[in-house]
Amino acid sequence: MDDNSTEFSLCTFNILAPCYKRMSGSRESSMPNLWVPRIHAILKFLLLHKPTVIAIQEFWFDYQFYQEFVEPISRYYYVYTVQRPSSPDGVALLVKKSSSLTVVGYAPLYYMDVGRRVALMLHVCTSPSCGHGGGSSERTSLEDMATFNRDRDWRLDSLGLPYIYIYL
Repeated sequence: MDDNSTEFSLCTFNILAPCYKRMSGSRESSMPNLWVPRIHAILKFLLLHKPTVIAIQEFWFDYQFYQEFVEPISRYYYVYTVQRPSSPDGVALLVKKSSSLTVVGYAPLYYMDVGRRVALMLHVCTSPSCGHGGGSSERTSLEDMATFNRDRDWRLDSLGLPYIYIYL
C-alpha cells in the first residue's frame, strides 16, 4: 500500500496489558524482562504491516510502557488514548501520519457501567478541507473497551452493551 493512497487498513489488537497477565502467582508488570520484549515484538509487527489505523485494547497507562511503546510508534502515528476510570488500562487509536487521513476531532466516551468501560471516537477524513464541504470522504471510528465476563450472573449481550464499533 502506498503511504499517500486513499486505501484504508485497520488493525485491532488486544495487547494484554502487563498489569493483567498472570505469571506464576504474580503479574507480568513486575517483570520488565518479560513484558518489554513482548511489547517490542508487538511494536515490530505493527510497524512492519503499517496499517492506516491501529485500534488497541488493554493499552497500559504506565510510564515505562509509554517509553517502550508510545515514544517509538509516535514517530509514525498520531496517538489518541482514553484510560478506564480507576484502572491502569484503556484504549488507544493510532492514525498513521503519512496517510491521507486528517483527524478532525476525537472524543473519549465513558460508559459508567459495571466494567468501567470506555471508548474513543475519532472523526477522520481524506482531505485537509474535510468538514468544510471540500468533497472529502469522512469516517468515524470508535474503539470500545470490551469487558471480560468474570461474573456469570450478568452478560454484556443481556445488558445490550456494544463490544467494538468501526464505522466506515
